[in-house]
Amino acid sequence: MRLQIMHQKRMSTDDINASFNPISLDHIFKDVDPLSEWLHEKENPLLDGKNAGVLPVDTSDDE
Repeated sequence: MRLQIMHQKRMSTDDINASFNPISLDHIFKDVDPLSEWLHEKENPLLDGKNAGVLPVDTSDDE
């Protein structure tokens, strides 16, 4: 009786192969970095050094 129940619960090789869904690793080996569009510099950044004069300079620590 136990053997019959274990046999019914056991998946056949065909059932295992049918339910097997391998993970595709193709996208991992691409050279595209998903963060690159967030980290790249803009064409006209606001703080590029040319307009740094608009920022207040804190000289309270200088003696």
